[in-house]
Amino acid sequence: MITETVTIPAGSTRLSGTLFLPDTAPKGVVLLSGATGIPHGYYQHFARWLTEEHSLGCLTYDYSDFGASLTGSMRQSQATMALWGARDQQAARAWLLARVPEGALTMIGHSLGGLCHNFHAPEPRLSRVIAVASGPIHQYDHPMPYRLSVMAFWHVFGPVLTTLLGYYPGKAMGLGADIPAGVFWQWRRWCTKRGFFAHDADPLLANPASLTCELRTVALADDDMIPPQVVARHVAWHPEARHSHVTLDPAAFGLQNVGHLAAFRRKNQALWPALLGLS
Repeated sequence: MITETVTIPAGSTRLSGTLFLPDTAPKGVVLLSGATGIPHGYYQHFARWLTEEHSLGCLTYDYSDFGASLTGSMRQSQATMALWGARDQQAARAWLLARVPEGALTMIGHSLGGLCHNFHAPEPRLSRVIAVASGPIHQYDHPMPYRLSVMAFWHVFGPVLTTLLGYYPGKAMGLGADIPAGVFWQWRRWCTKRGFFAHDADPLLANPASLTCELRTVALADDDMIPPQVVARHVAWHPEARHSHVTLDPAAFGLQNVGHLAAFRRKNQALWPALLGLS
């Protein structure tokens, strides 16, 4: 297997990522787009598994002004969640397809990574989208008592900390890494208003269109952040896609406490074939 640190042009910025390639010609390529606040290194073991076990090329990367892609002060960042989900994902997609010019493309998105496909330009090589723990959540969709912590996040300490610091201190607050203020504020609007991003005037969210390829949505039964019924809402965004939905119960795989973030952790790799629909 070949592992390479790469730089991806995205507008006026550059994204830092890692490309995993098999020693022989890949059978296809995977773009793996991560969740909000989770650096791309978190997905390295899953990417290696795709490459070593399935002979697929895989690109992981950090969104603009985040993680390894941050080059200046986060306080000066103009990044938004739409920029991450629309522009950055398409930039990474274009780079990967140019680097590996043959083979079908699968896009796997975790949480935010699976939310913005209806704002991407059509891509002939795209054969499949897999959205894991991803869906248009509203603050009242969360079960109790988890909902109470979410309400505190959106209406108390999230706004206060972001206003005071000029960014959201995700690393100190257990999110994974710090995120730009613009990302936090747009994320907050989506999750506290009915319709999610349907009424957001951001030009990156104009003219949504349905996927026409296969769309697999994967929920985790113990995910309080994006519960299974929310993950299933993707079908309303993509009526032309060949949609299938599955809810995975960690207990059925001999696992505990997978929740929203841990499906891609190496200790939970018993789930990985099911994420792809192989079991």
